[in-house]
Amino acid sequence: MISKYLEVENIDSWSAKMKAPMIDMYGEEYFRKSWSSWVALFRNIYEKDGNLCKDTVKDIKCPTLIIHGMKDPMVPFEHAEYLHKNIPNSK
Repeated sequence: MISKYLEVENIDSWSAKMKAPMIDMYGEEYFRKSWSSWVALFRNIYEKDGNLCKDTVKDIKCPTLIIHGMKDPMVPFEHAEYLHKNIPNSK
């Protein structure tokens, strides 16, 4: 899974259609830095043990709506299924 993030780490490799909305919203400098930090975070988590919040989702007490795009290229659908199964009162 980390390979998907590494493939898109450099936003210069993104299509104009994909990066334009993010640059329009955040500005190129901020988006570039934020995206780089996001990818670094995932790399660190993956290299540590791959566990972002697996052990703590069961402790969520508030009603939770889980939304996942079926065509999301970065996050497999199994993640949404896992969250729904392990967060009490989630939908």
